[in-house]
Amino acid sequence: MSKITATDVVILKRERRIRRLRVPRFFRVVRPRNFVWLAMLLIVVGIGALQGTPHFLWEYDYFGTPDRKVTCTYIGKHSQAVPAVQGRCPIIALLRSPY
Repeated sequence: MSKITATDVVILKRERRIRRLRVPRFFRVVRPRNFVWLAMLLIVVGIGALQGTPHFLWEYDYFGTPDRKVTCTYIGKHSQAVPAVQGRCPIIALLRSPY
């Protein structure tokens, strides 16, 4: 087994420094893992554009008994009144822009 001397340690430290300096700083900062937040943001925006944004039930109109709802009014980014589906109004609905 060989002994490690002080000069060997200095040489090893220099080699580590040289290895670190080979990669430019720009490439160390700009890594794909640093842009995970951007991918998540694009996914959320894409879902909002394709499926709609969440809206909350504000009120509903019914005919006869409260079980037979006719229209549901939702508040959200694009507040709107929509016809009830099978007499039901979900509390949260994904609605698209009416434009």
